[in-house]
Amino acid sequence: VLRAQTLTRQLLSFSKGSAPVKEPVDGGAVLDEAAATFLTSKYADVAVANHDGAPFISADRGQIAQVLINILTNAFEASDGKGKIEAGAEALTLEEHNSYGMRAGEYLRYTIRDSGPGIAEGDMAKLFDPFFTTKRGGNGLGLTTSFTIVKRHGGIIVPRSTGAGAVFEIIIPACERPKQETKPPEQ
Repeated sequence: VLRAQTLTRQLLSFSKGSAPVKEPVDGGAVLDEAAATFLTSKYADVAVANHDGAPFISADRGQIAQVLINILTNAFEASDGKGKIEAGAEALTLEEHNSYGMRAGEYLRYTIRDSGPGIAEGDMAKLFDPFFTTKRGGNGLGLTTSFTIVKRHGGIIVPRSTGAGAVFEIIIPACERPKQETKPPEQ
């Protein structure tokens, strides 16, 4: 039932009817929540870097958490459940004509790195294709769904193979930190 629920959620996110409901969210807190959720279902060695100073993003908290969980799951499976996964969130300032092809501005960059074998060169171009998978029993929707969600948030996912694992960067435009309402002290 849980697998069916997850697959249904991914299909809905991939379809056109599941637009994000955006609000300002703390990018670092979303990473913490996603890592905690991931760790309840897997026994993995995940190191979450200090992310003080990670900016807020205008996002659907649940959808961004799903992206992070999908990529953490791929990292776990790529390393056969034995490797180490590092995850982090940080502020990123992009200038005009940057290597990401994004507009100049302030962004949040999530980085997820695994110690698996890396991504085969021939698979790199197909990573985000629907139903493409290299995993036995996989459905190929995790990265496709993640790509769609991040794109709807105005961001990009940049995969790289390092030879000693894979690195996924998720880059999403930052937004202003919401102003906290000040309440008068109670008498």
